[in-house]
Amino acid sequence: MMGNGWAMGWTAIIAAGLVAVSGLSAREVHGPGFELVVIDSLDKPDGPFWFVPHDNEAAAWRVGLEALQAHGGRLVAVENAGRRMWPAPCPVSCDPNRSLGANPYGDAVIRLMSPGQPVVGLHTNAPGRRGLGAGAGTTWADARDRNVWMPRALAGFADGDALAIVAGTRPKSDAAPPCLPNFMMGGAPMLYEEVRDGGDGSMSNDLALRQPERTYVALEARHGDDDSLRALLAILMACPAYAQP
Repeated sequence: MMGNGWAMGWTAIIAAGLVAVSGLSAREVHGPGFELVVIDSLDKPDGPFWFVPHDNEAAAWRVGLEALQAHGGRLVAVENAGRRMWPAPCPVSCDPNRSLGANPYGDAVIRLMSPGQPVVGLHTNAPGRRGLGAGAGTTWADARDRNVWMPRALAGFADGDALAIVAGTRPKSDAAPPCLPNFMMGGAPMLYEEVRDGGDGSMSNDLALRQPERTYVALEARHGDDDSLRALLAILMACPAYAQP
């Protein structure tokens, strides 16, 4: 997890007990072609399942660890030496967030989820085409996109690169994500992915197909934009599906 801002490797952190002293415990899960870091809250084990699929998205990692400490649950992150993509050859896709499904990697991730545990995906990307900068990102909120719910007033999310993402097998017109009212009231856009033809191997698509009863929301912002991720997270944690008792 060196790419996500740690000064030492995970093996040394776990051996030294540096995670456990802050109320967390950490371990590694290995499988064919993948490594996962699994961090549990010792004080609040019943919180959400936090998932960071890319090892080059440091803001997602930082905010995920903050969220784990504040709200509990389990954080699972792909360990890949600070790289976004796995080195080829790859059995499914070299993108860890396009490789989930009925395979050893996807099954390992789902086995780490507790029954009924809500899931939060944490992502960062390059700016989208409407945003400032290079415009290389492929996910952003556009009011002209029929797959996006836009609030009447954007509260600090006007660049379109900070948004929530949900998925389902129904058309958007028939979908009713449980946290949609919170994001509309909070001034943040929400993108809906209609999953078809086996999905694209992402966490959102895999859960929509294999565990449609499980609540899932992804939060996405620009690389390095911790503040927007935190703002989206604050909206999400006010949603009854995620709010702590």
